[in-house]
Amino acid sequence: MAVELQELYEAVKSSYDIQLRTKSCYAKQIEWVHMVEGVEFVKLLHGDELALNSGLNYHSEEWLYELIQSLHEKGIGGLILTLRENTDITQEMIDYCDSLCFPLFTTAWETPYVEIIRIFSVILLKKNEMETTLAEALKNAVYYPENEEMYRNHFERYGFAERMNYNIVIIGCLCQDSEKQNHIFREIQMQIKIRFKQSITYRYEEKLIVLLAGYTKIGIISGLKQICEKKEMLSAGLGPTVNAMQQIHTSFEKAGIACQLTQTAEKKQLLDYEELGVYKIISEVREQEICDTFVKEVLGQLMEYDREN
Repeated sequence: MAVELQELYEAVKSSYDIQLRTKSCYAKQIEWVHMVEGVEFVKLLHGDELALNSGLNYHSEEWLYELIQSLHEKGIGGLILTLRENTDITQEMIDYCDSLCFPLFTTAWETPYVEIIRIFSVILLKKNEMETTLAEALKNAVYYPENEEMYRNHFERYGFAERMNYNIVIIGCLCQDSEKQNHIFREIQMQIKIRFKQSITYRYEEKLIVLLAGYTKIGIISGLKQICEKKEMLSAGLGPTVNAMQQIHTSFEKAGIACQLTQTAEKKQLLDYEELGVYKIISEVREQEICDTFVKEVLGQLMEYDREN
C-alpha cells in the first residue's frame, strides 16, 4: 500500500496553506502519515511515512537539521513543518533537503492537521483496497484463467483493458535472511510502482510476481535492468507479451521458466523468455508451436538455402 507523495499534496494544496519548499516531491511513495514531534520519535517509524510536525519544538536550525537528518536516514518520505507567525526556514536548510532529495513542506500555524491527516488516511486506505483487490484478481487470472468473472471486472474497473499488452515478471531473491528479503522486496515494489504506474504486484513464497500492462518490451527491459542492477542478489524472468487478460497465465508460466534458468543454465540477472533459444524446446517440448518456431528461427535460413540450391 503506497501513494505517491505528489498525489497527497495535490489533494490538499488548494484548500490549505501548504507549500512545497524543495525542488520536487522526488517521486516518493508514502505508506502512512504520522505526527513526529522530535528525533526521539523517529526510531518508532517503519520508513516511507510522511511526517508532520507541529513546530512547537522548532527553536533553532540545529534542531531542524537533526530532525531532517534522522528522518532521511530512517527512509521517511517527507516532512510537513508548521511555522509560527514571522518564522521561516533558511535557504541553506532548503538546499540541504534538496541535496538529500528529501521533500520539505511548510504550513501555517492555524492549519488543521486533523483534517489533513483524515484526507491523507482516506486516500491511503482507498489505495490499499485497490491494490488488495487487484492482487487477488491477478492471482485468479494466473491460476484460474478460465473463470473470467474472478478477475475481469476488477481489472477493468481500475483501468486494465481486456485487450492490451500484458507481461509477467517474476523476481527472485537469493538472500536467505527473511527480514532482509522482505525489506528488499518492499523496496523493489516501491521502485516498480514509481517506474511502472500500470502495474500489479504480489508476493508468492520467495518470489515477487509483477504484472505490467501497456508497456513495450524495450521499456520493460530497460526499467527492470535499472531496478535489478542495484541488487546483485536479485534475478528476474520476463514472460512474453500477451494481448489479452485471458492469456496472462501464459506469460506467468514462461516468466517462471526464465526466472528459474537465471540460476541454472543462463546465469543472468534478467532473462527474457523470448531469448531462451534451445531452452524453449527443452522446457516446453509439449508445445508443438514452440518446436516449429525454433526450427524456423534457427534453421530457417539454412533450410531455405538448401531448398534453393
